[in-house]
Amino acid sequence: MEVSKKHFENNCSLSEHRTVKRVVIEFDAQYQSIFPEAKMIANNFHLVQMGLQALNQTRVQLIHHFS
Repeated sequence: MEVSKKHFENNCSLSEHRTVKRVVIEFDAQYQSIFPEAKMIANNFHLVQMGLQALNQTRVQLIHHFS
């Protein structure tokens, strides 16, 4: 579920944002500006997905190179 920056700006004060300690992210840089004091934690699913996409892209390039 995607939650927009405007949702946090409209429903939480800046002082409330500063009390957030950890945010699990989906590699979206906007969260750092929303929660300036929070430690950003990458979602493992997206790390694996990015790795698999990179491997697949390399595999396709090798197939085209050797065909």
